[in-house]
Amino acid sequence: MNRESARDEASPARQILDASRKQLGAERVLTSPEDLARYAGVFWLRRTKGVSDRFPLGAPAGVVRPRNAGDVAEILRQAGAGGVPIVPYGAGTAVMGSTLPIQGSIVLDLGALNQVLTIEKENRLARVQPGVVLADLARAAEEHGLLFAHDPWSQPIATVGGAVGTNGMGYLAAGYGSMGQQVRGLTVVLADGTVVSWPGAAKTAVGPDLGHLFVGAEGTLGVIVEVVVQLFPWPERREFLAYRFPSFAEGFAAIVAMDALGLHPAMIDYEEEEGEPFQMPANLFLAFDGPEAVVRAAARRAKQICQVNDGLPRERGAARKFWTGRHESAEWFIQRVNGPRTEEFEPAPRVEWRYVDVAVPTDRVLDYCREVMTIADRNQVGVHSFGIWARPELVSFLLEGSNQPEREPEMSGRGGPLDRAMDEALTLARSEGGSIEYCHGVGVRLAHLLPIELGAGVDLLRRIKHALDPGDVLNPGKLGIE
Repeated sequence: MNRESARDEASPARQILDASRKQLGAERVLTSPEDLARYAGVFWLRRTKGVSDRFPLGAPAGVVRPRNAGDVAEILRQAGAGGVPIVPYGAGTAVMGSTLPIQGSIVLDLGALNQVLTIEKENRLARVQPGVVLADLARAAEEHGLLFAHDPWSQPIATVGGAVGTNGMGYLAAGYGSMGQQVRGLTVVLADGTVVSWPGAAKTAVGPDLGHLFVGAEGTLGVIVEVVVQLFPWPERREFLAYRFPSFAEGFAAIVAMDALGLHPAMIDYEEEEGEPFQMPANLFLAFDGPEAVVRAAARRAKQICQVNDGLPRERGAARKFWTGRHESAEWFIQRVNGPRTEEFEPAPRVEWRYVDVAVPTDRVLDYCREVMTIADRNQVGVHSFGIWARPELVSFLLEGSNQPEREPEMSGRGGPLDRAMDEALTLARSEGGSIEYCHGVGVRLAHLLPIELGAGVDLLRRIKHALDPGDVLNPGKLGIE
């Protein structure tokens, strides 16, 4: 055995993998290049370089697939003692790269913790493990006459733990809130292996809500091993509406008018058709849930508001067609993930895109969108498909164009015109009193903007991180903290 091989065998990561193989079985420890390639990250983030010199992105030492919370606790105890980075992993759909592996890390694949443990019909609560696929929980709830209301495009493939870790949004967020707002309790394993639980069955006024500290933390503060999720009554009636407006401004006015009236649909999905911004028709899809009389009255008023703002009803069945096809992107994603693997830092295509999701105060939305057009023009990139999701202050749009940087032209990275335009647009949203992201978390793609988002709160977040994870083993570098 040469010196390098001996050093590898003696490394803390290798020791943890060997111990896990003995404890869990060889089939639960993956180290082959073919297996590790499956954890390289989603294809649109393959060229991401990361933000941390201490913890660069790269190939993990291996993957461990624990069976239960006890396995997770033991692995974290060993990792803390050896200073080995741990990257929690659900289904790998993280848009911002929170599950990208750290060089030499151990990826903790929680996919085997995939049980719906209990559903309490009268209490409308589900107790589930983090690897439960969102669609599976939705089906289990429906069998009890209940609604699991977190319904993103990725519902057929994403997991509960990932949705909690990024505080994701779904199609029903307008009526039921984000994933974090549907979390009632958590069980979390801390970096030293301590298991902490917040049952969440009842409202409490005993100190701060420590459990929700882990919502949106992207696995940097602890590993979620159990979630208590709020379920909802299955709606007595659900009614869909679809309207087309001459341009973005008219449909936005209708959404604002509904919000001002206190009319809150279960779903608001509004987007321009592709083309010149603010010049193209825009389509609004609405859903109303609840008792039949309430839904009929709400839908009737929504129709009046849309018509007053120059909306024309879409063809019959358009809204239901939109609803039934809302998860088609997941099927496309599965095909791409299961396709041929490419190098992590493959040459960038000539044209790339960035889907941007920001929060902007309602009274600034139209002016903000116009300023984004100016930013795009200045950086010589395209912008189109302005839209609103769930709330009038939640704005989405597409930036598209070249991202070839002035230096290292063979590799995409920060500094190209597309990323510059995106950073300017995000910074502008924050300066308006909004947020740089409302839907997908921070990961590594937006980590460099965390000081802009949090200000002095960044130091507070780092103090919390260092108190809970002094060895920086839990997903280090993600969220821009280490």
